[in-house]
Amino acid sequence: MVIKIEVLEEMQKGSNPGRKVSFPQIKSLGDCYLKYCPASRGKKYHGLSAHNQPFYEAITNHLCREIGVSVPRTFVLRDGKGSVDFVGNSFNGGREYFVSEWKNENEGNVSKNSELVKYLISQDRLYLELLGVEDVLGKKVGKRESIGKRDNYHFVKYPGGKETGGEITYIDLGCSLGIRAKEGEMEVREKIPENKKELKRMKKRISPWHIISRDEKKILPLEEMIERFEEIPIIELNDRKSKPIKDYLTIEEIDQLRNLFMVTMYSGIKKNKEENCLIKQ
Repeated sequence: MVIKIEVLEEMQKGSNPGRKVSFPQIKSLGDCYLKYCPASRGKKYHGLSAHNQPFYEAITNHLCREIGVSVPRTFVLRDGKGSVDFVGNSFNGGREYFVSEWKNENEGNVSKNSELVKYLISQDRLYLELLGVEDVLGKKVGKRESIGKRDNYHFVKYPGGKETGGEITYIDLGCSLGIRAKEGEMEVREKIPENKKELKRMKKRISPWHIISRDEKKILPLEEMIERFEEIPIIELNDRKSKPIKDYLTIEEIDQLRNLFMVTMYSGIKKNKEENCLIKQ
């Protein structure tokens, strides 16, 4: 089946190539944002490639859902052998695309630089730091919170205007898990220890730690998230089926991503070990 895509807006949102689109054949899906990362730069870790960057971002979005951080519905769209048709548009084909459901923003009278927004993002900081999410987080000096790139999240204010009356949904997580996808280029920013014994020690240090999910619905052992990394489900938009990431990526690639996840998680634990939502058992 050929997936037909209508480009709704030519304007690119964010620094990577992308468009606001719709999928007229998929009635259960509203407007979406489709993007990709065409090139790599810097040190190349074995198996990691810009071509598969949409899978890496889909992994981060799944991990966000698992720890209770709000993200939209996300998919990977595969364009091989004419399986995708950009109707009336010459947008680049023949790639893997990251697709996220479009969310309309309603700020009311609240600026994205408001204390309410800073407060809401501050509540997510620990969770985002565990996943190595960049850009949306500004520098924190003492208790003073700042905000990074405002295009990377949607803010919806609840009626009534209470202090915590709103929700942040993170819509661009291309810079996460030690990987930065920016200006159309992917770069591995985090350093993986070359010594396997150091990786084992790092995992051992992570093993006693659990986290209370952001929505406070569950307590998650962090080591388990590392161990079942290859089972992370990805929804392929071509057939709308969920499959584990191991069906798409090589073992070598998954191991590199798992190690990057472990490094960013360990760094996040060290920064936030005094937080009440981190539990050491």
